[in-house]
Amino acid sequence: MIAAAHPDAPPSISLHTAAILTGRSLRTWQRRIEDGLVPRLGDGTRAQVPFAVVQQAMDVALCPTWGAEDVQTLVAADQGDALAQAEMGAKFALIALRGAAAQTSASGEGGGRVIRALPIIF
Repeated sequence: MIAAAHPDAPPSISLHTAAILTGRSLRTWQRRIEDGLVPRLGDGTRAQVPFAVVQQAMDVALCPTWGAEDVQTLVAADQGDALAQAEMGAKFALIALRGAAAQTSASGEGGGRVIRALPIIF
């Protein structure tokens, strides 16, 4: 059964976005819903899961200081808002750059290191 979204509902994102943010497969998220481990939210057309559940499964490097505004922007990006998508792209790019700088500083090497990129497709 799908819980109806209303103003008091927790922020939720699509299963596809949850899979990208956590590195877990779409099928894993579907199974977690089927097993009752994660509530299924949405309007009946597109399954969604609460962002709070997804955030627990995310790499700490991706969400070190996510505030309510960041979550709202992510939800809007997931729903197709172009400006929100651009903002989230910039946020993830900065996170990747900071990670690259930390790796370079820790290794004592200059450039030339390849870091894992987060493929975000909304």
